[in-house]
Amino acid sequence: MRIARAARRALNEAGREWHLLANSAALVTGAAVTAVLGFLFWWFAAWYFPPHAVGLAAAMISVMALLGLIGEFGLGTLLMAESLRGAKESPGLISAALLAALVSSIVFGAACLGLISLSSLRPESALGSGHYGLIFIAGCAVTGVVLTIDGALVGLLQGSLQMYRKVAFSISKLALLPVLAVFMPWWPQEVTIFVAWTVGSVVSVLVLLLFPACRADAWWSAPDFRALKEQVPDVFGHHLLNLAAESPGLVMPYLVTVIFAADVNAAFYAAWMIFNVVLLVPAALTTMQFTMGSLQPGAIARRMTFSLWLCALASVIAGTGFMYMSDWMLSWFGPSYAAIGGHMLQILGLGVFAVTLKHHYIAVQRLRGRMMHAAMLVGLGGAAELAFAIVGANLAGLQGFVWGWLAAIFLEAALMLPAVWGAARGAATAHGGPGAMADGLSASVAAFRRFFVPVWPDMRGRLSLVRRRR
Repeated sequence: MRIARAARRALNEAGREWHLLANSAALVTGAAVTAVLGFLFWWFAAWYFPPHAVGLAAAMISVMALLGLIGEFGLGTLLMAESLRGAKESPGLISAALLAALVSSIVFGAACLGLISLSSLRPESALGSGHYGLIFIAGCAVTGVVLTIDGALVGLLQGSLQMYRKVAFSISKLALLPVLAVFMPWWPQEVTIFVAWTVGSVVSVLVLLLFPACRADAWWSAPDFRALKEQVPDVFGHHLLNLAAESPGLVMPYLVTVIFAADVNAAFYAAWMIFNVVLLVPAALTTMQFTMGSLQPGAIARRMTFSLWLCALASVIAGTGFMYMSDWMLSWFGPSYAAIGGHMLQILGLGVFAVTLKHHYIAVQRLRGRMMHAAMLVGLGGAAELAFAIVGANLAGLQGFVWGWLAAIFLEAALMLPAVWGAARGAATAHGGPGAMADGLSASVAAFRRFFVPVWPDMRGRLSLVRRRR
């Protein structure tokens, strides 16, 4: 009877959260298809190209993704919350955001290219100099525009269109890679991989034009830079939070290439890619939490609890799977990938739920309008991830690198847990207010003081009694 009641309760809850689940399912489906076809993309690259070229391409694609994120300037996240809220102004706001992201990504891509050419930490890649550098800048521009488009699609509750775009991207880059490898043999091998990735992104944007929802006035109109200017404070907060949250994951493959070697990064990137597939569930759920919570703040607590239970279940399944199947997963890329990266993937699997808490903390703070406060804590945590990983690499090599990252991510989760728990219990209100919960760091300190200050006198008395008896 209890099982039947629990099942009915779960079905009723799922019915109430249909929009959350449907759009989240579309995001997860698109990301899952992208992951599967992306696996095939890197599988082909691993078997056709040497690990050195694969590692260099992975490092440069990670840098491109980071620069696209910087150039996007938080505009995609802004559109998630504002696209439906102001329906009449949305077309002009979206168009202005797309143009701003394009120009900004080009500027940051060119600036980074200059810094890479002067730095002693640059990888030995052709993409860092010469006319191949223009390909790198184009990739940064496309990445910034695509991130903004994806944010607008989520904000318009058109998760299915984002799914189609991601599927088109995955199919295009997978089809282009062998074609370029055969017909452009004079290109450096990492350039071939990079170009297939970039052109696939362009094709995926063009595919969106086939859908009426993207050809209508809901998308393309005269850019309204005045409306965009009014959102600059929110844009800046979203941007800093995006950078703080995603930069460590994009920098780590580059660090592995610089600290160890490009062929080592090939195995690390494969393990890191498989690990991030599992994170599609919390990423999709928290993305839709932010979008729908902006419109229905009263349902935040219920949705947060529901999301945490789903993510906890996914974390247990993923961690167990990585523990027993990591070598098998990486062996698809080649024996050297499994030998180098198998144990790394097992270690990464231990951190799934900690990363899940980080995703939920970010969603909660976005809904409260506390992006700057969240960016400080998440930024410090991201710096700790990179610092702990570098220290671990110096102490214990590649496995120490991963163990150091894991220690930092658990430290972050401990600081963020009070804020997430408060949101699940209804202590948070959208965009702040009298019922707003404390920041993760201050809440952790408050909880520590509530426990430790009353207990300390009693502990001190007991210790004194023990000393007198001795």
